[in-house]
Amino acid sequence: MKTDLHHWVGVAVFALALAPIQTAHAADSVVNGRLTVARPPATPAQKANGYLAKGRLNLALGKAGAAAADLEKAVRLKPTNAYGVLWLHFARNKEGAPDAVELQINAARVNRAAWPGPLLDYLTGKIDASAVLAKAGEGQDKARANRLCEANLFLGQEQLTKARRSEGLERLQAAAAACDGLPREAQLARADLPASSAPPAPPKPVLTPVSNRMPKAALLAEPAVDPASIRPPSINPAPIRPASVRPQVLAQVQMAQVRGDPLLRGSLR
Repeated sequence: MKTDLHHWVGVAVFALALAPIQTAHAADSVVNGRLTVARPPATPAQKANGYLAKGRLNLALGKAGAAAADLEKAVRLKPTNAYGVLWLHFARNKEGAPDAVELQINAARVNRAAWPGPLLDYLTGKIDASAVLAKAGEGQDKARANRLCEANLFLGQEQLTKARRSEGLERLQAAAAACDGLPREAQLARADLPASSAPPAPPKPVLTPVSNRMPKAALLAEPAVDPASIRPPSINPAPIRPASVRPQVLAQVQMAQVRGDPLLRGSLR
């Protein structure tokens, strides 16, 4: 009796030990004879990055409303990400939705000591544009061009929103020139630039009567002739065929041949 009790206690302990392993692999399945392991669900930070990328893409496609909805989810999932707050504000401006209170609340959750924190300080009225550009231009690292690109893009967009068109276009032109490493930002900067700000296309050549005249040297020069194309004239005259000669003439020719005229001998052959 004790043996049976010990046996079943051991089985129960072994089953409890395997329970976590079985729970972890509960989502695994066999497909076509192969074991497929289920991927773990995405973390909130990973979901936030996905919504951030999708929102920026919608902005580039001109879908400001859809972009704002995606970026709002990104900020909710990762409220300490400064870029999520910045791009959400950008989308609000594009769709014409006021967000002064929302921006203040979202910016308060972000550590603004590092870039792009100075941009949020500017948007919330704590520093001016010159201070932002000075922060972006610090150092000589590879990220300096990217910081200047982002600074000019967000400053230019903000100036356009506040009806400061000349200042905004100036900043956007600087962004388009500095955003070589950030194609999405460069696309957004050029989207707000008028066609007149783009560099003019090179003029097409115009043909005039003077430009169509052949130079005098070409007119005076003799045309080149290939010696191989020159053939000597035929020495032997074409034979006279009876069918192509009139009867009177044919009779005279035959009489001359009978008399032995050397010039006509063999012409009727």
